[in-house]
Amino acid sequence: MDSSKKKKSSWIQRLALFTRGQRLKLGASLLFAVAGVAGGIVPFFAAYKLIALSISSTLAISEVGYWARFALLGVAVQAVGYLASTSTSHSVAYHTLENLRNAACEHLAVCSLGDVQSASSGALKKTIIDDIEQMEMPIAHVIPEFTSNVLLLVSCFAILCLIDIQLALSMLIAPALSIVPLSLLFKNFERDYAAYWEASERVNSTLVEYIDGIEVIKTFNQADSSYARFRNDISEFEKLTLAWYRSARVPMNAMFAILPTLLLGVVPVGCILVASGSIDVAQMALACMLSIGVIGPLTKITQYTNMFKEIEKVMDSVSKLLEMKPLPEVSSPAHITSHDVSFENVRFSYCDEEVLHGISLEVPEGTSCALVGPSGSGKSTMAKLIARFWDVGSGAIRIGETDVRDIPLDQLAGLVSFVTQDNFLFDRTIFENVRLGREGATDAEVERALAAAHCEELADKLANGFETLSGEAGGALSGGERQRISIARAYLKDAPILVLDEATAFIDPESEELIQQALSELARGKTLIVIAHRISTVRNFDKIVVMDSGNIVAEGTHTDLLGSSELYRRMWEAHISNRNHEARKDQRNV
Repeated sequence: MDSSKKKKSSWIQRLALFTRGQRLKLGASLLFAVAGVAGGIVPFFAAYKLIALSISSTLAISEVGYWARFALLGVAVQAVGYLASTSTSHSVAYHTLENLRNAACEHLAVCSLGDVQSASSGALKKTIIDDIEQMEMPIAHVIPEFTSNVLLLVSCFAILCLIDIQLALSMLIAPALSIVPLSLLFKNFERDYAAYWEASERVNSTLVEYIDGIEVIKTFNQADSSYARFRNDISEFEKLTLAWYRSARVPMNAMFAILPTLLLGVVPVGCILVASGSIDVAQMALACMLSIGVIGPLTKITQYTNMFKEIEKVMDSVSKLLEMKPLPEVSSPAHITSHDVSFENVRFSYCDEEVLHGISLEVPEGTSCALVGPSGSGKSTMAKLIARFWDVGSGAIRIGETDVRDIPLDQLAGLVSFVTQDNFLFDRTIFENVRLGREGATDAEVERALAAAHCEELADKLANGFETLSGEAGGALSGGERQRISIARAYLKDAPILVLDEATAFIDPESEELIQQALSELARGKTLIVIAHRISTVRNFDKIVVMDSGNIVAEGTHTDLLGSSELYRRMWEAHISNRNHEARKDQRNV
């Protein structure tokens, strides 16, 4: 019992936390609800007075009009109170939903990339869109309406107590009997609802995965098997939903059948009290009206009781996202003495599997460093650690003499430009995507960045030039075009440290030389770190670091490594062989 109360208090406290800043409006909504309840009782009192006057034969026409107007006034107060309460609570709800979604998105931005990527996109979408949307019901309706209905019940019971305590107690007979089916309803409710909720999340995640992977599904002719998984999840969701409904149907129907029978207790007890002279007929009539009047609120309260479990699940889902551990951050700006980048005995793990084993590396300011090695050797991980997408397990990464963990995230973002092999573009214009590199950049500056990345032909190729929408995730553009736009974005940012993670991976051979020229211009005077898939593009770098299985196995210039590193020499020979093969193929096609 204590555990249950603690759990219930927990989600109520979280709901109160979510509505902070709107508590004045929420309080006003509750006051309007109270006013509505007071107005709702007035017609009962007016009817009681008219019945009492009729029985005593002292009822005058003028009094009928007076009490009728009094009753209408009460109805008007009830209507105005209800409308004011719900409109105010809706305003609270919409502001709260907006704040929650903003908070969720802002929170994801400061969390470790690993933690964010460990949650499925379907689950995150469901939380931010669907689950938060469900908060509208409890905030806008359940809170004020539940409060007003409870107050109405309490008020009616108090009036009956004033008439006669026995009469008041008789009204509780039907609710007491309804507890039996209600207890049956909640016997396995938590277990069944948890299963239903999990099935709903699986359906959502599978659907998002199916849509995101539709290209792969079509390419490899996996439509049947992929759809079968989605269909199975849908079927399981349907089964659990029906099972939950069936398990709840009988007790719910029984409960709703019992609740309207309040008069079965009130009428006989009232008749006995009238016969004994304890109450008069008018009071008996008032008791009957009040008993009928509370049937609706009592039924709604029961329905809201079922909603509380749903609200708790939503709270858990939203809280889980908001409680995702953010990267520790300092508040004071760091004093950066230089733009050297250094790794000091860095170790890092994915899911408890260490992928970097004591990496130490120095990249002096203004020099170029290339990371090469087989796939999975840890190159991209090193690059992402510089931008602090994750925190190192042990050791330190420094810019100048400062640990990146001691640099505020917004300041660090200004120090490092990062261009990946999978460049994401928002469904905005090309201009807008590039301007993300530096907010407030002029059109002329954006155009210079686009020109530096050799994007000029896009203006002629696309219907609306640089005002053309890039499509969802940049889908309206080719891989090479997306890459050049991303390079233009980095050019505009003009950060002192430039990290390129396979930045030319999707560039066609004709464009690669031009892009390399643009990158050379962009990198001038900067600390340049490149993860390279084509060794030819980095052979003139100041330093080339050879990675293998999370270790640095060699470093030096291109010439040095050809003589000292067997792995590098094999990679270079494989590259030359592949390039010669491509050249011969091109000659045959001519």
